Amino acid sequence: MKIETIKVRTYAYKAARAFIKEQGATRLLGSGCYGKVYSASGMDRVFKIGEVEENAGYLALVRQVIKDKTNNPLLPKIYSVKIFASDGCKYFVVEMERLSSIQNSSQPLGQRMQLQRKRQS
Repeated sequence: MKIETIKVRTYAYKAARAFIKEQGATRLLGSGCYGKVYSASGMDRVFKIGEVEENAGYLALVRQVIKDKTNNPLLPKIYSVKIFASDGCKYFVVEMERLSSIQNSSQPLGQRMQLQRKRQS
């Protein structure tokens, strides 16, 4: 998978949000200092949006997850990454596996995550 950069004439954040809405993800699931996560009921994927400059560490992690071809159960599945760029401003949208809380903490983390994924499929 390749990270796609899309040059836009409008404000980059506005273009990134429009893309997320086009995918049907209109419900805000959560937000933090550097980004927001959107999805829709019944959707098994989420869309994380953030400013590229403020999220260099997160984007480095995303690049490593993309490079990891082992299907590591400790890493979320990344389906696409798009960077929306306008004059001096860049926002990313990462389409990734929807994560959920894991029950039964007596099992090793990798085993719990595999069980959680099997339940969701």
